[in-house]
Amino acid sequence: MTRLEKAGQLSSIGTAFLAVVGLWVAVLQIRASEQTQREASARDSYKEYLKLAMEKPEFAEARLGKSTTSTKASYAWFVEYFLYSAEQIYQSFPNDKEWNFALSEQICYHRAYLKSPEYIQIRKSQYAPEFSAFIDKALDTCKGK
Repeated sequence: MTRLEKAGQLSSIGTAFLAVVGLWVAVLQIRASEQTQREASARDSYKEYLKLAMEKPEFAEARLGKSTTSTKASYAWFVEYFLYSAEQIYQSFPNDKEWNFALSEQICYHRAYLKSPEYIQIRKSQYAPEFSAFIDKALDTCKGK
């Protein structure tokens, strides 16, 4: 085999190696882009929850008092919206202490509702086990249990 043939074979091997590396880098970029999109979506959802909380402070602090059935239903949907956005945040940032603290504080605002027996069954079937466990842990740490 001549030097030229060896160089041709090495060139083919090098090209294949570079193609594999390029594919690997592309996959990493796609995954990073997907993670960034999930994080942005989670932040936007939480921002909308906070906006709604400012518009409905009676829901944000669960000050329902003698409420109508309609108001109680609205509050339930408000909490569901919060939990939806909280789950997105939790899944995007599971080990972030600041986010976990912020979510735990919000969970504590709604502890009476979230600890009700009828809601516990709904929550356990509706949310990922890790997030449901996070809610339980947050509820256990609320002040004024």
